[in-house]
Amino acid sequence: MKILDRYIRRSVLGAFIIVLMIIVGLDLLSAFLAELEELGGAYQTKEALRYVLMSFPRRIAEFIPVAALIGCLVGLGALANSSELIVMRAAGISVGRIVIAVLKPTILILLMGLGLSEKVVPYTEQIAESQRSLLKGGQDALKSGHGLWHREKDEIVHINAVTPDGRLYGISRYQFDDEGNMLKASFSEEGIHENNRWDLSSSKSTELFSRHTEVVKQEHEQWLFALTPHNLSSAAVDPEFLDLLSLYRYARYLDEQELNASHYFLAFWKKLLQPLVTVAMVLIAVSFIFGPLRSVSMSFRVLVGVVVGLVFQQAQDFFGYASLVFNVDPLVAIVIPVILCLAAGLIMMSRVR
Repeated sequence: MKILDRYIRRSVLGAFIIVLMIIVGLDLLSAFLAELEELGGAYQTKEALRYVLMSFPRRIAEFIPVAALIGCLVGLGALANSSELIVMRAAGISVGRIVIAVLKPTILILLMGLGLSEKVVPYTEQIAESQRSLLKGGQDALKSGHGLWHREKDEIVHINAVTPDGRLYGISRYQFDDEGNMLKASFSEEGIHENNRWDLSSSKSTELFSRHTEVVKQEHEQWLFALTPHNLSSAAVDPEFLDLLSLYRYARYLDEQELNASHYFLAFWKKLLQPLVTVAMVLIAVSFIFGPLRSVSMSFRVLVGVVVGLVFQQAQDFFGYASLVFNVDPLVAIVIPVILCLAAGLIMMSRVR
């Protein structure tokens, strides 16, 4: 049995790696072409290529479920085409035993994806985004479409770039009264967190009165801001690319500030339930090989895998964004497509003889 397990593992893992590299390679090429439209200033082709390559770990983690589905279809399909699966069944090997042999390499795939998404992706994504923002004018005034926005009590803040060491660049602040009237607008080139407060440098403030304005320039200014460098690092990266602990902590912080944290809780549950999605995809792939895709061409199997993967991804995105619009618990929105996918895989496997 160990020999059989190794043989199936080699077939499935080999197909999975090839499929994953093809998908990620095409996605990297598409992303690089899109970045060429964003060139300007210090952000040129070399910097765009570096930015896209820094996103390589994130793209691997993102496409693991779909690659697992297509990889299983290709790997087991090759065994079916050469009648090796028929020989295994004729030798008394049950479908359940073959499924277990397929799930073993799936565990390795899940561990790889978990390691990337928890330890590598948050770091590489923040470096890539901070370098990109700095090259596009991190220390200039407000840059539309870049950086991050945050509200704390009566102050709205925009930060152009946040580096992994917690340094801020291009901090624009807007203070309002209870009626929504702007009282003060400030801009600082750089900020460093020291002694539980932020030290801002090269600041310029404009205070608005009923009949006049006053402009004040300061080389250094103390700024009491509740967000720590760790929370700012979380805010500077898309929720989908954060590790689970950072997602949960930042979502709780937003709740405490009475801000909408649904997007972060949605990403939290989606990432937490990702292993179940991968297992469900594998079960569907195995049921296809022993069922309707037993004697079809390899290209048709790949097409079916792509279609099933895209349908599931679109369903998950639909339920997720619908929960944000209709104020539904994000956990419910994520669980529904996962349960449907897992149930479909189990039902299809139960029909295999």
